[in-house]
Amino acid sequence: MFYNRFMEICREYGEKPTPVLKKLDISPGNLKRWEGGASITAETLEKISNYFGVPVDYFFLKDDEKVFTEVQQNEMAIKDDKNSIRQIYNIARIHPDYIASVLSGRELTESELERVASYLRCKKVYLLNRNISEEENHVCKKSETDSSACLSGKELVIDILSRIPANDDYKYLQVMISRIIAENLKRNGIYQEDLVACGMAQKKVTDLFDSSSNNEKILAFNNSDLIRIVHNFRVGYDLIFTGV
Repeated sequence: MFYNRFMEICREYGEKPTPVLKKLDISPGNLKRWEGGASITAETLEKISNYFGVPVDYFFLKDDEKVFTEVQQNEMAIKDDKNSIRQIYNIARIHPDYIASVLSGRELTESELERVASYLRCKKVYLLNRNISEEENHVCKKSETDSSACLSGKELVIDILSRIPANDDYKYLQVMISRIIAENLKRNGIYQEDLVACGMAQKKVTDLFDSSSNNEKILAFNNSDLIRIVHNFRVGYDLIFTGV
């Protein structure tokens, strides 16, 4: 039932149902109707699916629904408009090598973090979780050797955003870099509605553009997002990362 799926995705994203509906200009009174089994209009369903960045059929899948067979998956045309949870899941089942190739976030040396901060034109402390001391942070570590000395600041930023966060501090680093990206895009006339219009998840974009949103509950830009921005707005990585 739609109501159960809607409540579930709100919990997963740390959102409250009523504020979500108000943001989308949908009457909160619909909650009671949906809970009682009332159907949802196509327009309302599209708004909610776009907000969370999931396909509309996500809200009607059964928990035990079978995945597509390999033949069915190969016949599917994957649209380049929204990240489909079900499609991505099926691809992962068929091509586990894709998942195996994903790297986990790692600790950076002080030299690496300084190069990243210098390239992004911000202070190093801005990138670190300020709720804990620098000594307790699981992102930056002291090291006499720098195995990535050949990498530029830009290459390090791309590397950071391409990884799965191994801990909360690494996720914080990714989010802060993403906030810098959001500010640079705004300075160059690219706003959150423009990103949503080109297929990016509304909730992620809205949170990153809202400086008051809680860093612990939002998602960072990833390399797929960056590629989408580059292709849709014909801008380079230097502009995305530095604003110039």
